[in-house]
Amino acid sequence: MEGTQDKFSSLMRKGKLEMPFADFEDNTMRRIQAELKYKVSIRRNFRISFIFFVLGTGFGLIINSILSNADEFILGLAPETVLMAFQLIFVLVVLTQSENIYRLFLKLKE
Repeated sequence: MEGTQDKFSSLMRKGKLEMPFADFEDNTMRRIQAELKYKVSIRRNFRISFIFFVLGTGFGLIINSILSNADEFILGLAPETVLMAFQLIFVLVVLTQSENIYRLFLKLKE
């Protein structure tokens, strides 16, 4: 029985893992906590971005509707010209923000 105990003890000593650095465990835990904070902030940023994207799109559609019903000149420009400029800018902003939200979504999935 004692021989088995000695063999077991020697096996346990051989299986002991040596840490490469004295503060290896602390650094690993700090890195895990930093990654967790990063993922939480990405989720929060995604939610906020999506909410503001929807609100901005709705606001843009309301302005588009108001401009399409305008009959008078706006700042000396024809309503059709102002509407066309606004629609062009609106589409560009929606496309760029959609791409940004998509990239944020991909980061969230990582």
